[in-house]
Amino acid sequence: MTGLLVRAASLAGFFYMLALLFSANYPGPHVAPWQYVGASLEHLVLAMCFAAFVIGEPVAYSLRGVLPRHEPTGAHQSQSQLGGVSTRPR
Repeated sequence: MTGLLVRAASLAGFFYMLALLFSANYPGPHVAPWQYVGASLEHLVLAMCFAAFVIGEPVAYSLRGVLPRHEPTGAHQSQSQLGGVSTRPR
């Protein structure tokens, strides 16, 4: 479920950055085209980042593989802490 939300939000962010790119970074009609690319780097880089999130694998950008897993509280109790009573179902 989370991967789907990441892709949907990234797609919306990509289109938002494209809208900003084409509306805010136009240097004028008498400017060389390469100057338009230079002026648009502010939004172009973020648009490429959002495109990478849309195209890529959601797990690749996750911290799940890096962070250690935590067991639920109370899972480390020994038999002596529980008074010798087994908590395993039979």
